[in-house]
Amino acid sequence: MAGLKSIVTGREYTCALTAHGGVKCWGKNDFGQLGNGTVSGRGQLKPVDVIGLTNGATALAAGESHSCVVTAIGGAKCWGSNDFGQLGDGTTHFSLTPVDVIFSSSIYMPIALHNLCPDYLDDFSDPGSGWEAGEDEELSVEYLNDEYRVLIKPAGAIYGIAAPTSKRQDYVVEIDARWEGNSGVSYGLIFGIVGNYEQFYTFEVNTDSQDLRLYRYDASGWSPLGGKGSPLINYGTAINHLKVIRKGSAITLEINGSDQGTWFDGTISGYTGVGLIVSSYSDVPNADARFDNFTLSCAPKAGSSSGTGAPATPASNAPDLIPVNVGPDRLTAPAWFRRLPSQNSWR
Repeated sequence: MAGLKSIVTGREYTCALTAHGGVKCWGKNDFGQLGNGTVSGRGQLKPVDVIGLTNGATALAAGESHSCVVTAIGGAKCWGSNDFGQLGDGTTHFSLTPVDVIFSSSIYMPIALHNLCPDYLDDFSDPGSGWEAGEDEELSVEYLNDEYRVLIKPAGAIYGIAAPTSKRQDYVVEIDARWEGNSGVSYGLIFGIVGNYEQFYTFEVNTDSQDLRLYRYDASGWSPLGGKGSPLINYGTAINHLKVIRKGSAITLEINGSDQGTWFDGTISGYTGVGLIVSSYSDVPNADARFDNFTLSCAPKAGSSSGTGAPATPASNAPDLIPVNVGPDRLTAPAWFRRLPSQNSWR
């Protein structure tokens, strides 16, 4: 079984968490601890999918005859034996499939999830890994040939696509990106996403001019934080590896393994989302971007390098792991992308 994040064992059964957030179990199944909707006195000799958990799980644990996961939106699900209420659903009935753990208002699961900070890797080989797929008159997003495709149809449009991961505070986010056919104006990473895209940062590259830009968006609109030309940006349709290290107010940008500098801005702080951004030229439609190897991990504990920029007073931003409603631009529910306000750089 390729692409595993972790394996846990209970009493005579085993479960695995895949790189895409799915869960598979095998072995003994007398209390439904395999989570596949069956119960049997005979052992299951090969891994089976846990029903409802082909993606979206970020952490996995096993008890004697039951298992639990933390989900990407900050909840928990359990299945299997429940004679002492270990499934947390308010009953003592065992369950053959995952049930939601019921928390009182005094328990806040996102805190536990953020502290755990599990790594997230998606090579887009599994169309069920959780990214949105669909199409309307302006945007087409899909899994295609082990990549994630973002096609912006009209000229002069910008779209942000949030990743199906939990929100983090200090993190490293990376992506391989390229253009298919004619290049658009920019692709890159969107991070620091708050609410319905009310605030966020973008790290974008223009492969025609070999420039990079760091922007902040908030109630005041777009604000340039930094930018420069870089010959390390691969030209045209070649692949570029982009990386953002966010630690406190420090934002470090890397391109193809080379440090491009650190800027400081604390306007957006707390637990925020990450994702992808693509934009088309103002006079050229059909910007077709392809992404691969999206990675999200904890920021290194070592101090970041010095750079340019001006520090700002951090804003209060409480953790929020519930998927946001992104309004009229959503294609299907639950939607994670939105057309963003226009700005003048490179457009």
